[in-house]
Amino acid sequence: MATPTDVQWAMVQRILRYLKGTITHGLQLQRSSSLSLAVYSDADWEIDFHFVRDQVAKRALQVRFISTRDQLADVLTKGLSA
Repeated sequence: MATPTDVQWAMVQRILRYLKGTITHGLQLQRSSSLSLAVYSDADWEIDFHFVRDQVAKRALQVRFISTRDQLADVLTKGLSA
């Protein structure tokens, strides 16, 4: 953006501070013959509840609780407010 607002600039600074503080973290990619995919989402995820329920019933999807303490990227799952 050519002319970011103060709120937008504050959001960018927040993200940059987060990235600076987690510079030693990484994404682990490992070779596997499995086609499974692990995805993490915040509790207020916007997804079709009925689709998720059906997938859980078919055992194609597992829903597990992850503590906030264990969510290293938790700040990036939250909306950035003013």
